[in-house]
Amino acid sequence: MAYAELHFLDSAHLALARAMEVSGSDAPTALPDAWLVEDRKITLHAEGDGPRADLVPLKQLLTSLLRDAVRGEAVIEMPPHERWSQRADHAPPAPPAVLTADSVDPDPDPDPEPAEVDLTPEPNPIPT
Repeated sequence: MAYAELHFLDSAHLALARAMEVSGSDAPTALPDAWLVEDRKITLHAEGDGPRADLVPLKQLLTSLLRDAVRGEAVIEMPPHERWSQRADHAPPAPPAVLTADSVDPDPDPDPEPAEVDLTPEPNPIPT
């Protein structure tokens, strides 16, 4: 059995194409009914116990998808007691700061007046 729900910042279709290329796996074409690829989300739900050799490419594909996913989880259960599970908890990059007139401190005094300077000569402390 294999299950995955992965969310992507960009196109899930492109993420799947890249993962298939990197992993060399064609698992989605072998089990087309098990995969649901939406705009930014991929869901996998495959029942049954196939040969262990069939699960290796699937695991490689899911590992590659997890690298691009911003959140989600993938699980493969192999009888009798083996289980592989990984989570994707990559924080998406922070959006760029948007500066508005309210969020920017204007220069408090763009053209400051020159400081007043007292030009009166000081008395000479040394007697002449």
